[in-house]
Amino acid sequence: MNRLEKFDSFASHAWLSKAFKKLKKDEITLARAFITENDALDKGAFELKVNRMFLDRSKPKNFTVILELLTCCNS
Repeated sequence: MNRLEKFDSFASHAWLSKAFKKLKKDEITLARAFITENDALDKGAFELKVNRMFLDRSKPKNFTVILELLTCCNS
């Protein structure tokens, strides 16, 4: 299962679905685009990119949820 499939599976995950449901459509699109752009990176490099994701762009309301879910789909 790749990162994008894992991220999408959080919609029905027993624990992470609560966090996933907080995201608005544009926030999900942002997270999916981030995964697509950085999918070729190894785990460490992907995690570094996640942690630096909002340094140069504005933060959406649920940016911490986005970071949490992106970190979880990196395992």
